[in-house]
Amino acid sequence: MPVELIGTISSIIIAISLMQKNIKWLRLLNLIGAASFSFYGWIISAWPVFGVNIFIIIIDVYFLQEEQRKKDKFDFLELQSSSSKYLRYFLDFHKEDIRKFLPDIQLPLAGDSRAFVILRNALPVSIIIFKEEERKKFYMRYQ
Repeated sequence: MPVELIGTISSIIIAISLMQKNIKWLRLLNLIGAASFSFYGWIISAWPVFGVNIFIIIIDVYFLQEEQRKKDKFDFLELQSSSSKYLRYFLDFHKEDIRKFLPDIQLPLAGDSRAFVILRNALPVSIIIFKEEERKKFYMRYQ
């Protein structure tokens, strides 16, 4: 394999890593790219390239370990009414996505709807809205 190809592939891996939305994938791909780039720097005796990429490897490993240790805390918080300002703001902000996935939904919501916010590390990640219906008992008759 030509040496230049190692450098090119390393650059491509690093570029792909920077396009990731998921931070774990970004760090993992960046780690792979930096490892191959440091190998490339070592082969061609480009010590600044080697050194900087070893430093990047250390940073990526550190943050991947921190991500593994981190424990997320989830909470379930009921909004006091379906007309709360926060709920209205949230629904208005996300109305295009809501209409895309739930085209038949009736907004604004009826007053007897209940709403809960799911929090991850005190940040809202989802809202659940529902209307309770009367439970009907189902009886089976045996003959």
